[in-house]
Amino acid sequence: MRDFEPRYVRRHRVIPLVPDGDGTVELVAQIERGYYPFGGIANHPPLIGPFGELTGYTMIRLFRDGLLIGALVLLSLYHILLTLGPNRNAPTLVLAGITLFLATNLFILIGESAFTAVFSVPTALHTRLIGLALYPLPPLYLRFLRELYPLEARGRASVTIERLLWVWLAVSWIVPLQWWADLLYAGIVVMVGAAILVGTTLARALRSRRDGIGFVVSAISVLIATAVLELGGTAGIVALPERVAGYGFVVFAGFNSLAVFLRIVDFRISLTNLKDQAQHDGLTGLYNRRTLDARVREEHLRHGRSGRPLALIMLDVDNFKPYNDNNGHQAGDRVLKTVATVLHNHARRSGDVAARYGGEEFTLLLPHTDIHDAYRIAESIRRSVEDHKIPHPDSASGVVTVSLGVTVLEPTGGVGFSTDPESLYRAADSALYDAKETGRNGVRTAYVSEAIQAGARVSGAPE
Repeated sequence: MRDFEPRYVRRHRVIPLVPDGDGTVELVAQIERGYYPFGGIANHPPLIGPFGELTGYTMIRLFRDGLLIGALVLLSLYHILLTLGPNRNAPTLVLAGITLFLATNLFILIGESAFTAVFSVPTALHTRLIGLALYPLPPLYLRFLRELYPLEARGRASVTIERLLWVWLAVSWIVPLQWWADLLYAGIVVMVGAAILVGTTLARALRSRRDGIGFVVSAISVLIATAVLELGGTAGIVALPERVAGYGFVVFAGFNSLAVFLRIVDFRISLTNLKDQAQHDGLTGLYNRRTLDARVREEHLRHGRSGRPLALIMLDVDNFKPYNDNNGHQAGDRVLKTVATVLHNHARRSGDVAARYGGEEFTLLLPHTDIHDAYRIAESIRRSVEDHKIPHPDSASGVVTVSLGVTVLEPTGGVGFSTDPESLYRAADSALYDAKETGRNGVRTAYVSEAIQAGARVSGAPE
């Protein structure tokens, strides 16, 4: 018996028993018994072999079964943790319940004898617990599909079938145990309705090409294949390896988890896109006024702590209203886009912020930039716009030009600087007004320091 491998005893199979040297034969039969709630005991083929080999083989089986149950429990915990994230609309909590009930079913199928022995659970209560672990799965999965694909699973039929399935669960705790088979037969119509609803929902989601629908269809296919194989194994049609249901449960839960994961990824991408759209101007693609104000406040605080200069350039398209009136709004929009492109090309560093201030006015925020560098950048912007040579009959130069006002916050001591960040706007606007008043198509500066605290202006190029 030393080389004898544990095996399942099938009908009409002869197993030779080779005695040891003393003429004795060590033989142990391990018999499993599984109780099913719909009437009957499922007797698994007995496992026969030497005690040592059976013990080792049993430990391997326990390790494998523990991995299957543990995988389902971990998936359940993962989805519970996902409910703490920003996408609370995803059906994560429902899927957590589904995977937890699947783990419970697998635990009962694997170790129901040990379960009842260790916890001294009465047979009647144990049977009720089996139903409690099994019956919630259909209504929970209907709810899962309704939350995952709300447009495709819409309709009163889905809600009605789900409620009937919950009633079925409640009745299973009331009716006598001998009526459980009758309860199953009575619920077949409801289960068929639920299956039709699931199929209809998946078909609609496939037509709409919803995210994750391929994983959901794969999950349902695996579950159906598992059920067919289990029925075939029970009827003796096919020989199945152990724990086909366990593997099927894990794959089913895994595919559904991937579908939810794609839903969350899509949500976060959409959220990022919405945030990006909310921060940018729709026409020019530059940052909008709200984002500019927030960045000015942030950079002002950082500037006050570090004592590094903070520059702001304000730009206005010269004689834009006559150009827009004479050439049309589409031509005016093209001019604004051209100016925005020039401004964006001059925002070369990561901290630079090019924004549309409003109408035909634009701004460029330049951290760590002194008055001389800011003036140089402003002059480069002015020349770049003029070099595009966009015809403009109402302009003195015959082309579209811009006027720019430059200001810089540059505290002398750095510490304790308290100038209002709005002083940047006021000073830059004042310099821009000077540029307009002195013939347009030019650059003027306004210098703000801690010594003068607000608004002192030096017109013209910095010395």
